[in-house]
Amino acid sequence: MPLSTQPIANPNGSEPVPLTQEADLYVKVCSLLQTTSDIIYFKDLNSVFTLCSDSHTVSLTGGLDESVIGKSDFDFYDPERAQAFFDDEQEIIRTGEPIIGQVENTARNGKTTWVSSSKFPLRGADGRIIGTYGISRDITDQKRTQQKLGEANAQLVDTSRRAGMAEIATHVIHNVGNVLTSVKVAVSHSSDLCAKFPFEKIERVADLIEKHSADKDFFAEGQEPIEVAGWNQDQLFFVGWSRVWARKYRDAEMMKRLLTDPHSPSEYRANGPVTNIDAFYKAFGLKPGDGLFKPEADRIKIW
Repeated sequence: MPLSTQPIANPNGSEPVPLTQEADLYVKVCSLLQTTSDIIYFKDLNSVFTLCSDSHTVSLTGGLDESVIGKSDFDFYDPERAQAFFDDEQEIIRTGEPIIGQVENTARNGKTTWVSSSKFPLRGADGRIIGTYGISRDITDQKRTQQKLGEANAQLVDTSRRAGMAEIATHVIHNVGNVLTSVKVAVSHSSDLCAKFPFEKIERVADLIEKHSADKDFFAEGQEPIEVAGWNQDQLFFVGWSRVWARKYRDAEMMKRLLTDPHSPSEYRANGPVTNIDAFYKAFGLKPGDGLFKPEADRIKIW
């Protein structure tokens, strides 16, 4: 039954009789134990409850009708959990060292709760340890929030991973699609060339080669190389390559492509590869100091 925290009434009707210092302290402690939502308890050297808050009584018994005084954790918890509590308290009694902020979970009546628990040695007036006391605060809501955040973070990581894989797959499919398109165009073009090619002339070429097989001068080199608009045939190859990428974009369009297009801008697709090809330097006679010159040691070699 809750204790009264009011001063004792004077039977003569005058002012209430002031409480002694010990009685006043007792009343204040009882008031705290009756009103706090935290779990507070005191135990003797055998880990038997000697005093506890109403909140602790409710957590153990479900109400205030049954007292827990004179009982132990073995009366309310499974043996393994009760033994863990008992061992902690006996270690505190043995060493005098408290346990601060220990997170504990309990499962009773199908419900799991989490508390942050601190346990201390209880000393008598002479300083000797006469038991233990503890304060626990329910942190079930915080733990559930942490678990939900952990699950949400795991889902986010998984989603990001899947999104990254999807993006990579999209780029691969895009590039494979480009290759297949090029193959299709090349095959189509080859088919057209084959349809138009005068194969009957191949026989004439074969006859011509056979007729002049003994004439060494007929196959000798020394023919003048082909030139077009001042470009020789080696230069024309690279000029044709550059014409493929001869494009110009407005600034806004270029910015959009930089953000969305997996390919490099046309300028770099034209100039990037040739700076690693020795034939390019030979064709144009490039030397150190020229715009696209790259030292031979820095040129990328794949095969």
